[in-house]
Amino acid sequence: LAKGNLISFKTMYYYILKLSKRYGFYKTLKNLTGITKENLLKLQNDFRPDFTESKYHCPICNYMSKFRDQIFIHLSLIHNLGTRNLKCPYCGDYRPITMGRLYLHFRKNHKLIYILNKKY
Repeated sequence: LAKGNLISFKTMYYYILKLSKRYGFYKTLKNLTGITKENLLKLQNDFRPDFTESKYHCPICNYMSKFRDQIFIHLSLIHNLGTRNLKCPYCGDYRPITMGRLYLHFRKNHKLIYILNKKY
């Protein structure tokens, strides 16, 4: 669809997600593909039961999640995409995913350094 209409994949993807939320997965599939109701009922058995519940899909592999954040974590940990390679400058062993987790690590494990560097 996106290639034929010269629309970016991201735009088409968000459009399909919006339609799915509004009308449901099967009605959206029917509207986008023009499939008849009888054939759609036959197709329902081909999809996994939780397929419509999993809204977010990894574009690289078959990983699916109900939560958008889990997809970003999956992409950063499994496929090494979008990572900033954060590392604790004091112990060097801890490598958090986000700056927030690094901040919590400082407060928990490096209390003295955290207190000395804290801005009042």
